[in-house]
Amino acid sequence: MSSTMVTLPSKMIFPESSKTTTRGLTLRNNKRHDIIVKIRVSNPALLAIGPASDVVRAGETRMFSVTYKGLPRGQINHPSISIYARSIGPQNIADRRAWIEGNSETKSQLVCHLPIVTSPTYAALETLIDLPGNAIMVESKVHPTFDADDSDTFTAKRVDCDMATAARLRHEDMVALAGDETETANIVNDNQGGVLSWLSCLYNAVFPPANGKEDTVPCGGGK
Repeated sequence: MSSTMVTLPSKMIFPESSKTTTRGLTLRNNKRHDIIVKIRVSNPALLAIGPASDVVRAGETRMFSVTYKGLPRGQINHPSISIYARSIGPQNIADRRAWIEGNSETKSQLVCHLPIVTSPTYAALETLIDLPGNAIMVESKVHPTFDADDSDTFTAKRVDCDMATAARLRHEDMVALAGDETETANIVNDNQGGVLSWLSCLYNAVFPPANGKEDTVPCGGGK
């Protein structure tokens, strides 16, 4: 969908006349990609579009002629115009022609809907619409595809791709480390009393003595 809010016309005005009149419908593509459009009318007997489909290149405009024959006597409902659009890319090259010739357009492809109205006063010679209007240019796929264009996509890197994995501590290293910490704790324990007895108990729980017996009093027992 368009990244900026675009005001689209709500109707297309023709002069109030019993004669056939023609007005211009201009589609402008300010996007960086080409867009294919097709125009459908609710009553082909009263309203004719030429051409009914076309490609609007990036940065260009296309003029379509809209010819209205007027309402027959006794009829009160004017016809309407529906404009559909799709972006042109490798993802839809296979079904693009079928989309133009068929009736498979969806609501998400609708640029805008223009009811025809008549006016006894001035009727503009041209109606301008900026593409893609209300149409969504990104199309979802319900099956795997091998022709996706990812030329402007950078492959993501893992957050830890430049991190060196630390070597695991050997059992001998852990035992030696526990011995050093226990010796330090005992020295401090002599100065601070029962506070370090609790820490010594914690070390024994993490690194149990080789003989399977505790060397310290229970936690919180003090000295």
